[in-house]
Amino acid sequence: MVRWPTLVEPSVSLPGRVDVTAAAAGLRHLDASTEPALVFSQLAAVWVPAVCDDVIIDLVENGHGYRIRQPAVPAPVPPLPPNVPASRSRSDGPVLGAHTVTVSIDSDGAAAVGLGFTGTLICSWSDGYRPVTADASLIGLAVDYAVALIHRERLTSKAAGLQGPAQTLSNTLSRNRRIASAVGVVMALHHVDQTQAMNLLIRISERTDRDLQDVADSVVQTRTVPRIRPH
Repeated sequence: MVRWPTLVEPSVSLPGRVDVTAAAAGLRHLDASTEPALVFSQLAAVWVPAVCDDVIIDLVENGHGYRIRQPAVPAPVPPLPPNVPASRSRSDGPVLGAHTVTVSIDSDGAAAVGLGFTGTLICSWSDGYRPVTADASLIGLAVDYAVALIHRERLTSKAAGLQGPAQTLSNTLSRNRRIASAVGVVMALHHVDQTQAMNLLIRISERTDRDLQDVADSVVQTRTVPRIRPH
């Protein structure tokens, strides 16, 4: 389970109007999902009004983009300063504007295994509040948490999807090894080559109406080849 890191003591609030206690509690109760839209929609609902007045989240995955906005009928979002780009790489960290905090959403190396997505989250305040570095750090950590939550669910889902094929492959390999052992026994007993030994096992299976693996197991265990009656 992904745990939200302890940012500050519950009784302490960051400067201004940010309610850290409500924000942290909301994050702990985010429903895990493989879908970024679901997780970030919940995050937006937590962030307004606990942290800010307006949240815009733009996400891009597999060439498709979509926007999440909270509240549904928001006030205009103050623009970023002209010298600050609308999006930066995740390593640059959150970007503080006059009344905004912008955080890039980047799933890092997960794209290599088909789990990646990117985007931007903008928190804004319409009451004149100027966010500080502590606000930006809180928002950046929340984005990291949401991304980690999605990755965990996607990896879990991917692993579960591989269990069936992996088990089938394991069963096939086991079956082939057992039949190969029986072929070796037949070759040693009757001085025939591999193809002849395999054909003999197949004929025994067909004539006795037994599964080939069952015939092979019997040959390996008894070191004898069952007699078959000619048609």
